[in-house]
Formats: sequence, structure tokens, C-alpha cells
Amino acid sequence: DVVQITGTLLQSVPSRGSWVRGQHRMMAVALGSQAAMEVGDGEKALKFYQLVLRNDPDQQEVNKQYKGLKKLLKLLKDADEKLSKSKNHDALKVLEEALSAMKGMDVGSGHMRADILLRQCKVYSEMKRFEEALQACDQSVNQRQTPVAGMFVDPRKLSHALNTRGQSHMQDRNYDEAVRDFREAKEEADRSGDRDFANDLQRKLQEAQMAQKQWQTRRDHRSVLELPVNLHTLNKEKQCEWVKKQHKVLARKWHPDKAKGDKQRASRKMREVSEAK
Repeated sequence: DVVQITGTLLQSVPSRGSWVRGQHRMMAVALGSQAAMEVGDGEKALKFYQLVLRNDPDQQEVNKQYKGLKKLLKLLKDADEKLSKSKNHDALKVLEEALSAMKGMDVGSGHMRADILLRQCKVYSEMKRFEEALQACDQSVNQRQTPVAGMFVDPRKLSHALNTRGQSHMQDRNYDEAVRDFREAKEEADRSGDRDFANDLQRKLQEAQMAQKQWQTRRDHRSVLELPVNLHTLNKEKQCEWVKKQHKVLARKWHPDKAKGDKQRASRKMREVSEAK
């Protein structure tokens, strides 16, 4: 464990005096803080910086990183509070600010960025902005699947990212992809030894498989065409007008040649709209 080794090493070296780039102890701080950030432990990274600043308050380079990371962690706490209160628009603004704050830091963290993107995926899904939700989720999953030099892919964190993307697919009624994500997430949860989460994922996988089967055999075409729930109160002629109008609107929206964003998603939506008519 790089974080633990560097922390132990720093306890055994003199801490007084100026801390300057090139010193072994400064190299240990840089290595330890970077490792802490890579595993998403910002609080641990702060402790490495605090050790330097306690003994050399004028160390400008470390002070800059300390203030930047402290601001980032404060933003994430603020975003989580807003998410807990379902203040999605406000949370989204804070998360965007957090991503911008990361760009100004010398010590980056792909995994911390993945955590922010996962939060964005949840917010966008709640707002039914699935195109943006899945884009954020894809980036987060890809980051979690990419091993960092000297570290292994964390199956626990990967399983949580896949679970979040699976839930987004469920809300977007892409049950094929939801089944695929929940199945892979369960496999990763099994690898991590998290039995409770693995059992929860097994339940979600079964629900996704049931929804997948129902969508294939007894699809709700009214919901596909986004028809009003009280459409049945109109006469047949008015109902037909509504169906034709909605089909035209959605066909224009999801036509692969005109749709913006994920062309594969647009093709799936277009196919469902065509079948619904």
C-alpha cells in the first residue's frame, strides 16, 4: 500500500526546516498524496500536505495544492448535500465547478474524477437527461476499468459504477444494456467479496431480465409514443390524430441522420417508435 508505506516513511524522517522539491521527504509527500488521490481518498491526501505546512507554512507549492484540494472536497460535500435534498439543478452546478477545480490541480486523480462523473450520471438520470447521464456514466466506468500504474482495478468501485449505469439504462428503458451492466456488476461485486451488494445486484439483474422480456413481448407502445394518459377519453378520430402527430415528432427527433449524440441510442429509439405506430 503506497499510502501506508509513504506515511510510515515520513514518520521516520526529520520534519523540521524548509521542505523543497527534490528532497526525499518531499518526494514521499508527492507520491503519497498522488496515491491517496488515485484511490479517491482526498482526506488522506490532505494529511500529507498538512504535514508539510505544519513545519514549513511558507511552502507555496504545497499550500497551493492543499487549498485546491480542500476547495474540491468542500464542493463534493456541498453537492452530496444538495443531492440528498433532490436539488438536482443546484447539485449539477456544483459538480461542474468541482470538475473545473480539478483541472487547476497539479495532483490529479482519475478515480476521483470518476466519482464526480458518477454523481453527474445520477443527477442527469433523475432529470431524465439520459443522453448526458449515460455519457457521464460511460466515462466513469471506463476510468474505473483502466488500471493505474502500480495499482489494480478495484472491483468494488467498478461494480458500483456499473450498477449506476445499469440503473440509468433501466430508466431509459434500455433493458438489454441494463441486464449486461447488472450482470457484470455482480461479477465484480463477487470478486470484491461484498456479498450484500452482490445479492442486491442479483435482485436488480432479475428485475432487469423480467423487464427485458416484457419489453420484448408486451411493450407499452403508449409510453413509447409519449401519449397522454387520458387519450382514451377522445373519439377515435382524435386519438388517431394524436398518434400520427406524436409519431411524426418522435421520428424526427430520433432519426439517426438528424439525432444528436449517441447514434446507437437514437437508432434504438427510432426502431421502437416505428414499431409502436
